[in-house]
Amino acid sequence: MGSGLLIGPEWGMKAAIYDGIFTPEKIEDLVPICSSGNCTFPPFESLAFCSKCLDVSQDVVINNPPAYPNDLTGQQQINYTVPGGGIVGFTALFEEGNLAKGPAFVSSSALPDDLPKRILDIQNPVLALAILQFPHVRPRIADGNYYSSLPIAHECALYFCINTYNVSVTNSKANTTILSSWTSDTGTPTVGAALTGMDGTPDAVLEPSDDYSTSNHTYQIPAGSLANLKAWLDVSMQGSMNTSFSTVDRTQWVNDDIQALNKTTDWSFLMNALATSMTAYIRNSGNPDAVTEVQGLAYQNETFVHVQWIWMALPGGLVAISTVFLCATMFRSERKRAMAWKSSSLALLFHGLEGVGGGAGEGVNRMRVVAKRTRVVLSRGEDGEWKLVNTG
Repeated sequence: MGSGLLIGPEWGMKAAIYDGIFTPEKIEDLVPICSSGNCTFPPFESLAFCSKCLDVSQDVVINNPPAYPNDLTGQQQINYTVPGGGIVGFTALFEEGNLAKGPAFVSSSALPDDLPKRILDIQNPVLALAILQFPHVRPRIADGNYYSSLPIAHECALYFCINTYNVSVTNSKANTTILSSWTSDTGTPTVGAALTGMDGTPDAVLEPSDDYSTSNHTYQIPAGSLANLKAWLDVSMQGSMNTSFSTVDRTQWVNDDIQALNKTTDWSFLMNALATSMTAYIRNSGNPDAVTEVQGLAYQNETFVHVQWIWMALPGGLVAISTVFLCATMFRSERKRAMAWKSSSLALLFHGLEGVGGGAGEGVNRMRVVAKRTRVVLSRGEDGEWKLVNTG
């Protein structure tokens, strides 16, 4: 990439950064492609962004405090020293014992080069910030001012790292776990003139340390992309949110990023969301020369019938016993030469019918002939029982 004025990273990365700043609670990691809704992937490495934040409020020092802070008037230059030797300063306007204008939030990336390593143990991050917030400053100086109460202070870093991921998808819900993470001891330096050109800016090379000797991958980040991103982040994420207590001036801020950052209370959460959003973008950049696809296993539902044969014992036994009973009945009927009456009711009617003798015979045809010329009535006998009586 040649010299020239930088306009920041590409639009996709800008969108990822804005998502992390403005909607950190909605940031999700990259969702893998899994058409079946259930997939597993082998552990894999990927270039990523990581973040780290520390609350350093107890170690902030106010520089050159005035002897009579309640009597301040006019513009005053106020500055603090944060751990690692960084100086964060700003100007406040006081009028007749009151604060007319002063910041409620200040972030600065103008920090000593060795501060991230000394305080956060991060070598040459892409972004290092010192953040001061003043929730206890009041319009009336005597009620609370920049000298009587120290700010809430954080030091944060955003840096390139290599993460090892374990990804699975269950019922169309992705589960992503970071198994390990490392960054290079050399970090990602930007030596060249960040806003005027890339001359003198080396490519960043991330090599695994001895602690990660099992990894043999080396990751390289082009100097132009690196310095471009760093310069844009420095400009976008440092500034102040000036709260005005004057009836003339209004609340002022450098850009919309600062207005969103001013509302942040959990800086570890915000920086992690920013890192996750930026990581999801570079992992899904779609550049075939820079992205290696990880193939996984997809699972889908299939109908499975498991027969427990023990439950077939009862119906099977009943069928077997019924078959034996049927065969025994047939055998005994054959031996006794029993007639196969089936559904005819004539045998029942003729059995015990008064006035009908043996002339009815045993055959069905004979019984039908007799039945056609026989008339019977149902009457009560002397013993009170109902009987069928032949009337001729």
